[in-house]
Amino acid sequence: MAISSVITIWVLVKIAASEKGMPTAGHNPGKTQELKSLLQRVDPWKIVNSSNTVYLAKISWKNSSSSDRYCVSSDYLWYDAANKTTYRNLKFFASRVSSLNMSLQVKRAEQLGDSTLLVHLLYNIYNILPSINPEDFAAFDQYSFPVLYGDNKCLILANPAVNGRPYPGCTMWVTERKSRPPFCCDFLYFLLCGETKATNFDNTKCGLATAETGATLQS
Repeated sequence: MAISSVITIWVLVKIAASEKGMPTAGHNPGKTQELKSLLQRVDPWKIVNSSNTVYLAKISWKNSSSSDRYCVSSDYLWYDAANKTTYRNLKFFASRVSSLNMSLQVKRAEQLGDSTLLVHLLYNIYNILPSINPEDFAAFDQYSFPVLYGDNKCLILANPAVNGRPYPGCTMWVTERKSRPPFCCDFLYFLLCGETKATNFDNTKCGLATAETGATLQS
């Protein structure tokens, strides 16, 4: 990601602020349209529909106080072309134990296009409800994540509303398994996510052995 892209995003944020009635200087409608076309290149599906493992690099909220180091990752499962829906899993690692493994259903919010992702938590109903397919799932909880930025290196999402109320903060997902996200992604996160305290996740822990199997996960 070039530095020029970072500068472009910064300018886009300033223009978005001006369109909300905030004072600006030298506003040029032609330049605004040009930058809007650049904004359309922001594509969350380069991460969502990637066949690679993606990792949670940062999560922020107003009162973040956790000092523990965890790893959260998501693997690609399959894509349903008819419903334009991607299925991924979600894994949580801590203290050498894979303590959480669930499935996600990710789709576009049709009325909002790519600006919002709808995420359903899926529960496997095989041997629970009448079902003959071990891959049958039922969708329960749904969350709407506004997309702030997305390319092939990182995806930055605003936190979903809680009980209908805005919940300040963001999450950043990355494709590289490193202790720190790419610099440009880090800068955009700082720029777009406001004054929230971030908790950094150590995604190098995703390669540790699990206590249940003793098997080493692929690095």
